[in-house]
Amino acid sequence: MKLLEQTRQRAAPPSVRARIADETRMSHEALHTHPVLSRLMAADLGRKEYATILSRHLAFFEAAEQISIRLNMPHAFSFQPELRLLRDDLRDHGWPGPYAGLTLQTPCQALGMLYVLHGSRFGAQVIHRNLRKALPMHRHNFFGDVIASDRWRLLLSELETKGAQSRRYSEILHGAETTFSAFGTAMQTAEARPRQ
Repeated sequence: MKLLEQTRQRAAPPSVRARIADETRMSHEALHTHPVLSRLMAADLGRKEYATILSRHLAFFEAAEQISIRLNMPHAFSFQPELRLLRDDLRDHGWPGPYAGLTLQTPCQALGMLYVLHGSRFGAQVIHRNLRKALPMHRHNFFGDVIASDRWRLLLSELETKGAQSRRYSEILHGAETTFSAFGTAMQTAEARPRQ
């Protein structure tokens, strides 16, 4: 009986999350070596350079929030908490308006975007450890914040439910890929500034 149960477990198809992670792996990993984003892990990261990168994050998250509102995504997935943290970190600096290069048309595409951006909060913890050393006197609340586990579980549940249908899965995947690509492009505009 135990052997039969183990065989069934091995034959279970991968989750929607695992499939999306696998299919977007190259896009995701490209951001780890992105010329601007990788500066967040540099010991010599400067204050102005950090503020520029943060302002691009703010512009991107503002665009994502606008898409979420326009497509009537559940409020539980709102980026308002992240936006508050970014604005607080940038309170002594200006910031641009929402990034115009992120365009998604359907709720399932937006679900892919939510997966990417909320999932990025896990990697933010690694960045935060470096920021505490590189810029100990600067605010870094955005990177120091963690995603609430109930919020993440709810998002994954929505992802699994919607992604079970192949057409919806394709839209979610498109939204995730588009978000990874647009994020890299948005960060490219944040040219490194001279360090202070």
